[in-house]
Amino acid sequence: MNYWLVVTSPENFKFDREHLRFKLQGLPYRFRKQVQRMQIGDRVVYYVMKLQKFGATATVTGDYFNDSSKLWTDKDEMWPSRRPSESNIVLDDDELIDAKNLVPYLSFIENKEKWGVYFQGSMKTIPEEDFLLIESEMKKVIAEREKQGTFDVSSDDFVLKNDQEYEKAILDLPLQANSLHDRIGEMLEAIGSWMDYNTQTRHKITPLITPMN
Repeated sequence: MNYWLVVTSPENFKFDREHLRFKLQGLPYRFRKQVQRMQIGDRVVYYVMKLQKFGATATVTGDYFNDSSKLWTDKDEMWPSRRPSESNIVLDDDELIDAKNLVPYLSFIENKEKWGVYFQGSMKTIPEEDFLLIESEMKKVIAEREKQGTFDVSSDDFVLKNDQEYEKAILDLPLQANSLHDRIGEMLEAIGSWMDYNTQTRHKITPLITPMN
């Protein structure tokens, strides 16, 4: 397995995050040999130039192909050397990892004072330990995001505003029952209580029996 550093612009990073969800690796034609060297299962970390921050990781999932259809924001570049991929971690703008904070610990940066030169070019391989260090910092951000996003269903102020919040709250339910039937009952009871229904009873409903003539 190889580990790749892909350098992108803030505009292309935003486009990837909002539209492509990093399901495609696209590089300039002059980097086709590097893209062809990629293997299914290789990992990719995105570095956002100008911002000097890391923003996402992905995994290569398909074979190399050439496609000159316009996708990204660069006016004079089609980024035709491509491979399918799948996103692993995608950070929001206020969550991006500042590269300067990791420079002292990244082994591929030999001259720490002139670290910026190591991010020049569109892509390069980096050591596994460097990739894992960057991704571990991203995982910390995701863990904090999920922690802050957990709903306190015991709070008197607990109110769900939309379908997304209902979905999140359902996924966060601490279901305790052993059987699937009882866990479903717990879930329905919780959902009903959020909607101000009385769902405490769990009597089994018997089918209506039509009297025989």
